[in-house]
Amino acid sequence: MVIAGGILRFYRLDHIMQFAGDQGRDALRVSRIFKDQDLVFIGPVTSIGNMYLGPFYYYFMLPWLWLSYPSPVGPAYAIAFLSTLSIGLIYWLGQKLIGKTGALIATVLFTFSSLAITYANFSWNPNPAPFVSLILLWALFLVSQNKTRYWLLVGLSFSILIQLHYMTLLAFLPIIFVWLRNFSKLFCNSSERKLLTNFFVHSLLAFLIGALFLLPLFLFDWKHQGTNIQALKDLFGGQNSITQFVPNLNIGEKIFSVLTETHGRAMDILLDVHVGQDRYRNTLILIVIGLVSLVSLRRTKDALGIRLILAFLLTGILGTSFYSHNLYPHYVLYLLPFTFLFFGWLLASIWQWRFLGKLIVLCVCGFFVLQNVKKYSYHDFNPNVFKLSQETKEIVDKIYPDEKYNLVLFSQSKDYYGQNYRYFLSTYQNKAPVDPDLDNVNAVDTLVVIDELGLTDQEILSSEIYELQPFKNAKKQGFSTQAGTKILILKK
Repeated sequence: MVIAGGILRFYRLDHIMQFAGDQGRDALRVSRIFKDQDLVFIGPVTSIGNMYLGPFYYYFMLPWLWLSYPSPVGPAYAIAFLSTLSIGLIYWLGQKLIGKTGALIATVLFTFSSLAITYANFSWNPNPAPFVSLILLWALFLVSQNKTRYWLLVGLSFSILIQLHYMTLLAFLPIIFVWLRNFSKLFCNSSERKLLTNFFVHSLLAFLIGALFLLPLFLFDWKHQGTNIQALKDLFGGQNSITQFVPNLNIGEKIFSVLTETHGRAMDILLDVHVGQDRYRNTLILIVIGLVSLVSLRRTKDALGIRLILAFLLTGILGTSFYSHNLYPHYVLYLLPFTFLFFGWLLASIWQWRFLGKLIVLCVCGFFVLQNVKKYSYHDFNPNVFKLSQETKEIVDKIYPDEKYNLVLFSQSKDYYGQNYRYFLSTYQNKAPVDPDLDNVNAVDTLVVIDELGLTDQEILSSEIYELQPFKNAKKQGFSTQAGTKILILKK
């Protein structure tokens, strides 16, 4: 499975990898670390709430981008490697949690999952989440067996996880459940006083490790008047609240609204992204899943593994039910291993139903693989890194050394800063564009406009984009790249 999964994740990776605005922005910031010794203390900003994540992902990218520089493919290969490694980890850990049969089924599902493959094919801060959440699950499994020193690994993995996407904060709830369960067991057992002492010591150390990994973010907040704290308050009840109810609902109606939303979120997380959206079919499947799960739980003797898995899944489903905006797959990517481990356990229970059970499991797995194989796409991403590299070279040929110029991109992504082009342009010494985050964009005499939409000069110049305003009456020089992209150079 690991070999098959590796082939699916690495095949034509440098051609198909997404390198759009977010990836260009990240690569730019990381390249400054080793080029300019410009350390970063914050990570990417969230799409909702204007809250900054921690800088872990940038430092994860650092050695891989340095190795492949100026090509940005290094971090993408690192992500593909982590996803491939997760296949083996699911099988190894799954055997301990749900048995060999369940582990094998979960491994097959994760190996051929189109969602897992899609997010293993490019570099982005949410993409390592499945691997990190598996480490967290393993650590919680060990501390549940009174191996208290593994609380340090819990603290480390959770502090990393919440720097990948803010939705992973929901993983805090299963951690608290396990902590309270272990504490109550040790506290009620008078013969385990030494173990209880170790429990508190290791819990404190775990907290300190987590705080240490988040220290750069705390320092940033202290220096910038609590920017993140205020953004967090806004997410939970403020003007950018993640929960938006219909006006004039009482508390009971609000609770009912959230509970009814769990149905949709359960379908989002467990079914829709894996086998396609079909409300009636998937609702029926959810009912069957619920009934079989209840029967299987009653028959499971050692249920610690599946209870841990369900703790993450159920808190994830309930927690996202409070989220009133669109729930994109990468928001809950950390739940992907738990989903497949749960289905592995469930199908392993059905496998025991003699011939009929085995037939059902084979049909379900076959249906899953067929549905996902149809979604595989190994076509070149547009523009891919080779096209970007060639087009930026053609632009650079039109730029004088040390010429101060800015960049505007017209594309379907609406990334007007053109961060992917900026990254490649920044690899040329003395010919990098100004940085909108650091430099005065009005102190430039040249503006490079990259038009991927096929607009006319008039449509471009009539745009309300801020950077274009000083160049309304500028001299124009236009050309098309070898790939056919229109370039318009404006000079005051």
